[in-house]
Amino acid sequence: MSVMLLLCMAAAVVSGCAGSNKKAHEMAEAAIYKPIEYQNANMTGPPIVVLPGMFKTRSAAYVHKYCNNSICDFAELELSKANFSVLENADQQPLFEEIALAATMSDAEALQTFRKSSLPTARYFMSFDVIKAEPIAWEAKGGDGQVLGAILELGLTLATRGQYRSLGKSLNSAVSSVAAYDYNTTWHVVLQYRVIDAETGAVVHTASVEEKQVAQDELTAALGISEKTTSSFTVDSLVQRLMQRAVADLDKTVKQMHQTAAAYEDESPSGKAARGSEKKRKAMAEAYAQKVAELKRKQDEEAALQTMQAYDFAWSNMDGVALLATADPSLHNMMANRLVASYNRVYEANPNWRNNFTITTNDISYEFLEYSPERCKIKRLGHSMQGAKGKEQKVDVTDEFDLAKQDGRWLIASSVQLKAMKEAHDKAEAAKPAPKTPAKKKKDEDE
Repeated sequence: MSVMLLLCMAAAVVSGCAGSNKKAHEMAEAAIYKPIEYQNANMTGPPIVVLPGMFKTRSAAYVHKYCNNSICDFAELELSKANFSVLENADQQPLFEEIALAATMSDAEALQTFRKSSLPTARYFMSFDVIKAEPIAWEAKGGDGQVLGAILELGLTLATRGQYRSLGKSLNSAVSSVAAYDYNTTWHVVLQYRVIDAETGAVVHTASVEEKQVAQDELTAALGISEKTTSSFTVDSLVQRLMQRAVADLDKTVKQMHQTAAAYEDESPSGKAARGSEKKRKAMAEAYAQKVAELKRKQDEEAALQTMQAYDFAWSNMDGVALLATADPSLHNMMANRLVASYNRVYEANPNWRNNFTITTNDISYEFLEYSPERCKIKRLGHSMQGAKGKEQKVDVTDEFDLAKQDGRWLIASSVQLKAMKEAHDKAEAAKPAPKTPAKKKKDEDE
């Protein structure tokens, strides 16, 4: 590959700017929220309460982006557009957490007791959970449809005698886009939803919707730096689309159970909910308060484990951005230098490295050694399989991780391996010569 050829490639990149701008516009357009019309929106739906949702993903970019309220907001928005009577500020009502737990446990007696003073008009509870949201396939292709990677990097090195960084400066930033890839990531997202009778706790409808979609990014190996442009879709836009499909189903099924607003009033359980003595209600509330506390701890532990799973998922996919999203900011500089930089070099050499190399984390488990609401210690046990396809080797990954809460999120604070990396990093940084002061720099220039 000659320097002249590289110049031609650079010119081609410049001439393709208009096409790139069009593509960027198409990406932005694809990610825009698009409202839909619901078939039975002219029919008033029954009074409902949306329960806190759940978002499960091993992709660290989204682990901390979503909370229960995010899914509730999506659901309430679409249900309101479908003309359901969504009870406002339901989560601010007394005993809401106890009622939500009783509903998920199908405890009719507890529901009738608690709803004497809270949410007596609710006809149904609805829950929406994202039970899977993660990338499942990756592919990188160049503009000519051929996979770019190690051959391009080798060509640049040979053509410039290894000085392709300085070549980039002389040919301006256009050459930095020579190694530009269409990077397609296939995401799989599954939304599960249930409708619960507010009086009996019986599940009267349950279903799930799922979608696999390709996110079309541009991955640029900018002569030593890899980065992605804005994707053609975001996971939250896909979740919203799935929510619209779920609500379209509920718009038919739930409203068919109750044809008119008068039917809802006739079947209102508010009278039955008033049964039971105050003493019984208080005792049941105390028992449920304990159950709610236990549930919260279980959910908090699951959130910590999800951070660990996201860390290993990012590591197995050499995803530097996702890896940093799982860690305390104090570790970012070290991780960027020790781990992320090496990941970038792999993508620059061959963005389709998964075709030839494998890192699996299927045989890794986690065990709590310590737990408190603000800090915990988790032992990672097991091994991964790493190596060229067909020649993988078993690698022990046993380690102990310390996690700490920051703004309500579990982040990795340290581990045996990370401590060793940080010590080596700090030692290397300390060995670097001190930066020259302006006066020293001027003196050297004068000399």
